Formats: sequence, structure tokens, C-alpha cells
Amino acid sequence: MLQLLGKQFFADVQEQFGSDDYRSAISELLDFKQTSTVEDYTNQFLSLQYDVTMHSCNYDALFFATQYVRGLREDIRAVVEPQVPTTVERAVVINPAKSGGKEQA
Repeated sequence: MLQLLGKQFFADVQEQFGSDDYRSAISELLDFKQTSTVEDYTNQFLSLQYDVTMHSCNYDALFFATQYVRGLREDIRAVVEPQVPTTVERAVVINPAKSGGKEQA
């Protein structure tokens, strides 16, 4: 019963104060593209991921990994995407720019 009340309270607070923040965070994540170094992109992406998960825990690691890869610069994405990373952490590890490849901002 207490858990049900907690969920309702969270839903009420989100509806009252945070629904626009949630829409903004998810839109920003979905539209986010790499425009600088992989390190900067990764840090900004993880911050957006945090913002989204603060509003909803309904997204899994594969969703975030897919969005991370979609936002990579095309030449980097071409190397990472075929390896089908299932987490953002895995996508970062297999990223050629992070593992010694040359990167231009």
C-alpha cells in the first residue's frame, strides 16, 4: 500500500512540477549529436541520460546505447554501430576515437 502511495505521490509531483522538464530532457537526448570530441559528447550524453532517468526509470540500457550511437559523428558511428553495443559503457569502449584512433573535433 505504501509503495502504491509513493508511486502516486511521484506521479502527482511530476505532473505538477516536472512534466515539462521531462519532455525537454527526452527531446534533448533524442536530438543530441556529437559536435566536439568523443569525450565531451560522452560526458554531455551521460548528463542527459541522468536527467531522463531522474524523471522516468522506464528506459533500459539498450535504449540509451542506441541513442548514444545514433548521435555519434558519422565516421565514428560507422565503426561502433556494427558491433551492436548494448550499453553506453560498451559503446564508449569500442569507440575508435577513445581507443587510440585519431579524432578531429
